[in-house]
Amino acid sequence: MESWVGEQATEHVTIPLGQGVCGYAASSAETVNVPDVNKDPRYLMCFPSTKSEIVVPIHGKNNVLGEIDIDSNEVAAFTRQDERFLEEASKILAVFLERTH
Repeated sequence: MESWVGEQATEHVTIPLGQGVCGYAASSAETVNVPDVNKDPRYLMCFPSTKSEIVVPIHGKNNVLGEIDIDSNEVAAFTRQDERFLEEASKILAVFLERTH
């Protein structure tokens, strides 16, 4: 499943495990909240306007099924409350994805 909203497509359609913030989140199976992408060496620029990013893995029974990846044009856009909300949403998505596949 792929989806994005933005002014243009990103050049990073596929990101290997362990590379970038998304690849790190997928390989570590942990939520990653980057308040300032310019200060995180893992960040792979997708959009020049991005200032912060949050990536939440969608945990299946045996592996990571996907991710919720949200970029913001504001520094420190995502709070701990946002993390918890997205982690709960990822649990619902995991159930849906496992039932439909």
